Amino acid sequence: MWWVKRVEQAPVPELTMDAYQHLTEQNEMKEHCRIEVLQEDRWHRIKSLDFTVKPDTPSAWNHNPAERPKPTHTMPADMDVFDTDINF
Repeated sequence: MWWVKRVEQAPVPELTMDAYQHLTEQNEMKEHCRIEVLQEDRWHRIKSLDFTVKPDTPSAWNHNPAERPKPTHTMPADMDVFDTDINF
């Protein structure tokens, strides 16, 4: 549900690397303008996200993704997704 609400693309990528590549290449993830949070004991729980487009918030990019800044490449190209050198 997280992926579908923000990217509106199915099927959901099976691997983290596939999702990462899609988000960095397409740059089309929806931004929320407001988060409703509930405090439960020591922790906070997100109750809802508002994806309504509001000016002067990152949600304004939802109608015009071209204005969204390009993400910086945060993962080294030679980083493995899984460590296959360790025998479990």
